[in-house]
Amino acid sequence: CQAAAFTGDEQLTSVLFRNIPNDYTREMFLELLRQEGFLAAVDFVHLPLDPQRGVGLGYAFVNAVNHDFAMRFLEHFEGFSRWCVRSGKVAHLTWSKPAQGLPAYVARFRNSVLMRPDAPDEARPILLVHGQRVPFPAPTRRL
Repeated sequence: CQAAAFTGDEQLTSVLFRNIPNDYTREMFLELLRQEGFLAAVDFVHLPLDPQRGVGLGYAFVNAVNHDFAMRFLEHFEGFSRWCVRSGKVAHLTWSKPAQGLPAYVARFRNSVLMRPDAPDEARPILLVHGQRVPFPAPTRRL
């Protein structure tokens, strides 16, 4: 796992989760996190969608509530392949770059076109507290 190279930096909490089956929805991904015991340990999830086809792009950004949970998350899901859909994909996880931490993700997305009222909810990043979705902070400028 690539995470081992970063164990000296206790500030890292954000993970890029690659090789998710394209037909996975955000709800399916959240259910996977719940089933594997990690939903309460994350506070941000974004599963980007292809706007034309409405399917996942095969990766997600996930932020853990602290570095220890992020390390456990990396170790648990690296090589994961027990998807709820038929797929030969094998998960590969790395630290997210350049965005790291919940404040960076909020700053990156709160003024994004993804947060416009007419944007599909499934395409939006979400915030979680103890596994429950909470409102995203309001934009700081007109979208």
